[in-house]
Amino acid sequence: MLERRCQGDQAKYGCVSLMLDAMSIRKHVQYNPHTQSMSGFVDMGDGNNETDVATEALVFMGVGLQGHWKAPIAYFLTKSLSPETQMVLLSHALEELHARGIRVVCVTMDGHASNVSMCNQLGCELKVDPREPLQTSFSHPVTGEKVFVMMDACHMLKLARNMLQAYSPIATITGQINWRYINHLNDVQKKDGLHAANKITDKHVYFENHKMRVSLAAQTLSQLCVSGSPASDFPVCSMRDLGYLSVIGFVINIDTLMLMIPELLQVQRYVLTYRFSQDHLELLFNSIRASGGWNNNPSARQFQAIFRHLMVRCGVSPGETEMCQPKTTLCPCLLWRCPLLKLLKSTHLHSPTFRPLSVTTVISPLGLVENALVYIAGFVVRQLLRKLSCDVCHESLVRDAVPSDKSYHLLALKNNGGLVIPSQGTVKV
Repeated sequence: MLERRCQGDQAKYGCVSLMLDAMSIRKHVQYNPHTQSMSGFVDMGDGNNETDVATEALVFMGVGLQGHWKAPIAYFLTKSLSPETQMVLLSHALEELHARGIRVVCVTMDGHASNVSMCNQLGCELKVDPREPLQTSFSHPVTGEKVFVMMDACHMLKLARNMLQAYSPIATITGQINWRYINHLNDVQKKDGLHAANKITDKHVYFENHKMRVSLAAQTLSQLCVSGSPASDFPVCSMRDLGYLSVIGFVINIDTLMLMIPELLQVQRYVLTYRFSQDHLELLFNSIRASGGWNNNPSARQFQAIFRHLMVRCGVSPGETEMCQPKTTLCPCLLWRCPLLKLLKSTHLHSPTFRPLSVTTVISPLGLVENALVYIAGFVVRQLLRKLSCDVCHESLVRDAVPSDKSYHLLALKNNGGLVIPSQGTVKV
């Protein structure tokens, strides 16, 4: 498909950013009736019968530097990859894209040690010591052109935040970096009930259950957080100090952009740096997890089936040698309906938690506004009850049971015992 698109529009599809990342899958082996074989083992695409059970799916995706398109090009079921094996897979991906007339300008990955080692084996010089020069590119295995390397900025932010929390205090030439200062700032703000122009909360300080949220890491290391405390309690230490001590990824990205952008501006009018982010690959992983409904950790066979299904929904049609050809064009918007359909098909109808809706339980369009108004009124009353101590006011705002009024129908359907039932007078107000 990419080869046909590239032949039709070389400017739009001929230059891409290649990114790779691994998605965790469930360690499970099961029989596949379509291939009449056992699936779930390591599969590197070479046809060898592996005995190790796969725990990850390494996915390669190409993102166009111009136009609005992205496409996964390959995946491998793996257990633990060495830098040498990963280098072979990356070189093979570069060769296959080149054979189809597509040039890879940059390769994006996270800051894992195996990725750094792979880049060094390809010809880069990614050194931890900031005093030594960096080489953030390697030669293409076919053309010899420069292929630049970038570390995903979102992963770098989380690594810097984790380093600051785990290895505090850290002494630098500009002062001391200590996680205790951020913790103290949060305690002061909670005590006074005000925020000093920052967004620090308990989620930022105790982030064990929110490690993957990039926004929390960015807000924790922002300048607003630093300036929120007095200078005597929180010395201003630049992000460059954190980058040198935790990960060299920020320096690699700056060096890559300074060398790569001038070359790209010779053949195109602008450069969108978001095209070098791993967000595109993370969104694909989110779609794969969401397609399983409640199962967000698919097995190898489920991953393959969902991956194939997503490709069909995006317009990838079977080849000429297939037994059947699609007769209709599938709408991309149907992709988001698949999780609901899969969930309904997989739900046990006799389960006590499954309550089928009959025709009589559906809210008519004429009563939708009234039902929504009652539901919103219940939320408002819940917030008011937290601040009211008057028993008379409490009795006038809520009811003990749901009335027979049709406007309370939605509230009755959604209520499992924890919703507040507003009085009819409250709803009128």
